[in-house]
Amino acid sequence: MRQFGLPEPAGIERELQLELAAFARQREALMMRSHQNYAVLNAEQRRIFDVIYSSLAAGGCFFIDGRAGRGKTFLMSTLCDYVRAEGQDQPFGGKTFVGIGDFRQVAPVTPATTTPAAVFDASIRSSHLWPHFRILRLVAPLRNAADPFYSAWLDRIGDGVAPLDTVVDLRHLHIVYSVDDAVDFLFPPAVLDEPTRSVRRSFLSPFNLRVDEFNRTMLDRLRGNEVVLLSSNRIKEMETRTNALPSALEFDYLALLDEPGVPAHRLCLKPNAICSIMRNLDIDKGLVKNSRVRVMRIGRHVVDIQLLRAAAAELDDHTYFSLPRITFDFQPRRIDWTVQRRQFPLRLAYATTFNSCQGLTLDRVVLDLRDSVFAHGQLYTSLSRVRQQSDLRVLLAEHVDLAETTNVVHHQLLLPL
Repeated sequence: MRQFGLPEPAGIERELQLELAAFARQREALMMRSHQNYAVLNAEQRRIFDVIYSSLAAGGCFFIDGRAGRGKTFLMSTLCDYVRAEGQDQPFGGKTFVGIGDFRQVAPVTPATTTPAAVFDASIRSSHLWPHFRILRLVAPLRNAADPFYSAWLDRIGDGVAPLDTVVDLRHLHIVYSVDDAVDFLFPPAVLDEPTRSVRRSFLSPFNLRVDEFNRTMLDRLRGNEVVLLSSNRIKEMETRTNALPSALEFDYLALLDEPGVPAHRLCLKPNAICSIMRNLDIDKGLVKNSRVRVMRIGRHVVDIQLLRAAAAELDDHTYFSLPRITFDFQPRRIDWTVQRRQFPLRLAYATTFNSCQGLTLDRVVLDLRDSVFAHGQLYTSLSRVRQQSDLRVLLAEHVDLAETTNVVHHQLLLPL
């Protein structure tokens, strides 16, 4: 490629060496943690662990299928700790591939269309490799074990069992009809001032606009002075001169662009605000995409943050970091040039979308159903974030007569029971 004036692809050997070296330093701690976690696996988790672990020498492809709250993540973490502690020097130990997931939850995003066929084609279910996977199931509920009625109801929603396949009756849930009531349930003043409690609560909505509105509401309620941080934007290149913007309009137009996964041009923060990181920055230190952080100090060139770990009871000095502005590249829809936005990689995190809440276990949730869900698995995914029904409130529009909502399930995505 060099003879054509093109850059050669960067090697990954250095990256792999750094990762393996990091595991080598942690080997003793990983082994201790893996033994502790193995001791608390339930019978289903232990059976799957033993099947996969015993196959490492022979190899194979496995997929751990389990509804929300069945302990998939904990099982996978325990398995990875065991393998890394043994000093395997090749990815997947050189032989075995293990995937985990729940096809009842939100599916891959297909921007052009949300038809069942398009969604299925974007899923691993359509891969020619899928028939080679051995399916291992987790059935016993863990997250909702204390509320068996709610757990069974969620399962029927996820499976799209009639009559819950299209319309779901919500009358047995706690309903609120105003954002103020939602705020009072999630973030009363005593909780809002305590980041380690706030990070375990969330307002969930299917739409980014509603998420932004609620985050704005919470910022207004937070004590302290608001600081507005503006991005710098430029067009990286132009495919044709016909698409060039007049220089006087370029700044205003680019500032208006709002792209998923890219921080806003106008970023409003306060000290003590809860935010999420919008890009992987340092995996070893926990600065990864969607990690929750607390804003400590806001400067012109850096924002000082404290990493919040939802499972940790205490925080230490090692969780403090300074974030600079970084560059995000994105291509607006139906535009053939790239925008470069330089901004702090943060967004407020009191609310998030149904698509971004997968894997979370939360103490309290308000589910915004003023507008119906529109994609596979969104309702099931969002409802299943709490441990029991009493931890949930559903926000409906004031003029709604019936406490019900839409459910969208693409049955061809689901695995046979």
